[in-house]
Amino acid sequence: MLRNANRARQQRIGRCLAFCQQLGKSDAIQFKVFVVSHCVVPLKFAGIGSLTSTPVSGRPAGRFIRLTTVLNSNTVVLTYGHLGISKISSQPEKFRKDVGGRVVTKDNLYVQSLARGLDLLEAFASGGGPLSLGELAELTGLDRSASQRLAHTLVMKGYLEKAEGGRGLVLGKEILARTFDFLRNSALIERATPILEELQKETGERVDLSLFDDVHIIYALRRQSKRQTYYATLIGRRIPTFCSSGGRAMLSKLDDTQVNDILSRSTLTPLTAKTETDFGRIKEKIEEARSRNFAVAEEESLLGELALASAVLDRDGRPLGAVHIAGSCAEWTKAAFVRRFSPLAIEAARAIGGR
Repeated sequence: MLRNANRARQQRIGRCLAFCQQLGKSDAIQFKVFVVSHCVVPLKFAGIGSLTSTPVSGRPAGRFIRLTTVLNSNTVVLTYGHLGISKISSQPEKFRKDVGGRVVTKDNLYVQSLARGLDLLEAFASGGGPLSLGELAELTGLDRSASQRLAHTLVMKGYLEKAEGGRGLVLGKEILARTFDFLRNSALIERATPILEELQKETGERVDLSLFDDVHIIYALRRQSKRQTYYATLIGRRIPTFCSSGGRAMLSKLDDTQVNDILSRSTLTPLTAKTETDFGRIKEKIEEARSRNFAVAEEESLLGELALASAVLDRDGRPLGAVHIAGSCAEWTKAAFVRRFSPLAIEAARAIGGR
């Protein structure tokens, strides 16, 4: 058992080093690794005041590097964990990056213990079933004792539950209750619900409402037409903004500076063999959406799916979400699908937004 633990530790350290070495190939970052201990990799930056890393592909699914602490003006510490980094500075501050890709700097109002509890919940995003205390500790970068205390508290509050058979933990029903609270209290979703119901009847295809969340979109309403892949029918599903029809439709309503910022912080990892990951081609698709008032994605987030979307805007023209219409590539050509459904998506998006 000890031999297996040591082997796992060495593998984690190896992944840390591989990640750091890839970062070192970027012109924006120059450093050298000088210590590796307990999956912590200190790095020393050579005369760089602030810097931005480029997205690195090929990282194991659900396993990322998280920047946890800047020790001084020259040294930072990276730990193996569940989250990623995209922007860092060599100033002596503490950083954390959440699942949505936002960097949180040192703040007197920031409650670290609460953040760690949320990290524990976010560890279940890998979708691999029940997690043991040891697995939770590994995924969050916390020690086992801290993971145990946090997990116990979350169990007592109903946000975690013991899995069937008592082996490991799963998300609790209070998570679902908070989802209900979110949906019930959203004026946007309340306005969109009857409009999407009518849209689904008129199109006979699946229709969705997604919400804009920086480098991701999140599906908040889904109305099905045919039997589809189970996870693709669930609300709360999060997919990258850059490769989804709704994401590109929303990006088309931002200026170029904002678009470039979001794309630079996105990990351009393909979801299917047909996902467009070339930065220039993605920008072209966003520009096309800007001129047409809708975007199209063909098998880029789900094989066999042809989808188009139009952005839902607030009164000031800022994107809040998008209306999606999705059909089957086996039943529609791209041209026919666009001709039939793009006016309906645009009309529905306008009806929902601008209040």
